[in-house]
Amino acid sequence: MFHKVLLLSEGNSLYYGKGSEAIEYFSNIGYAPALAMNPSDFLLDLTNCVYTNELNEDHAIDKQQLVSAYKSNIEAHLKARFQEISDYGCSSDGEF
Repeated sequence: MFHKVLLLSEGNSLYYGKGSEAIEYFSNIGYAPALAMNPSDFLLDLTNCVYTNELNEDHAIDKQQLVSAYKSNIEAHLKARFQEISDYGCSSDGEF
């Protein structure tokens, strides 16, 4: 239901983008919800560095893996978009 979502963990960015694409993003980097659960609960678990496997067991996540994934998958794209906005004064689609 959120248009844009910013997930932070201890001041580190883990995700920024469309709310409807957050679960797919984390699934693509290896953190798919193993159980049927509320997506917001799943995202909060990730921000607290907890991942529940298919056996309903909680496991600690190396937060640095999530931060690194953000930097390589999202941050570079955002920097390019900000540069485009800076160079031209606005984006072509009106979004960041």
